[in-house]
Order: sequence, then structure tokens, then C-alpha cells
Amino acid sequence: MADARIEDLKALLPRCMLADWVRLGSRLIRLLRDRHHPDKHDALLNRLVQEVHASIARRAERLEFLPHVSYPPDLPITARKDDIVAAIRNNQVVVIAGETGSGKTTQIPKMCLEAGLGIEAKIGCTQPRRVAALSISQRIAEELNVSWGKEVG
Repeated sequence: MADARIEDLKALLPRCMLADWVRLGSRLIRLLRDRHHPDKHDALLNRLVQEVHASIARRAERLEFLPHVSYPPDLPITARKDDIVAAIRNNQVVVIAGETGSGKTTQIPKMCLEAGLGIEAKIGCTQPRRVAALSISQRIAEELNVSWGKEVG
């Protein structure tokens, strides 16, 4: 199967959204290994090319429309913002401890966004109760001045 589209896909996959890179890359591997349905390869390859380009466009749109991030100056975590953002950029795992009310829950997702996360994948935050998760996501959306349920949810 010597097709220029395959080499193009291999070069384009790293520019996709992360979940799409994994999913579409797996589909490409299955297609390349498939010897039972050669009549369907061309259509499947065209579909993969379309999906890869759509994913790249989604990632570019997310980068283009990044919200402006600002931090409330009265929160204690704001004083350490630059250190935290640098730690997030430079480490795979960062453990942050602080007092209740210091701003960890609402400000760390914004620091992750500032550190470059949230473009090719989602920033996830966990809360033990659904009501808490909803109210926190609404607060973050409000602080970022974006639509709750779309950019933040």
C-alpha cells in the first residue's frame, strides 16, 4: 500500500487533538494491517484524511480563541502563580498544597491553561460532589469570560 496519503497522515497526526491522534492513529494502523478488505481501503483512507484535517482545525481554533487569563489579586495562590505555571510546564506531575480558601480549586485550571495545556486536550478537575463541580466550573467560566457549558463545563 504505497500511498502518499499514508505518509501525509503520519506527519499530520501529531498536530491533531490528543484524543484524535490516538484514535485516528489506531485506525490507521488497523487499516495498514488489514488484508481482508482491500476494496474498502481507499474510502477509509479518505475518511481518515478528512477526520485528521478536522481535528487539526479544531486544535487551531482552540489556540486562536484562547481566553484571557487573569487572577484575583486577593487570593494567596496568585502570589505563587509564576512558580506554579513554571512547575506545570516543566513537570508531568505537580502537587500543590495550600490552605482552604487560597484559590487552588478555581485558579489552578487557569494556570494550566496559561501553561499551555487545554489546547490539544481538556483540563480536568475533580470534585467529590456534582453540585460543587458545577458551581466551580461556572465560577471558572465567569472568571475567564467564556460560555459555561461550551469552553468550560
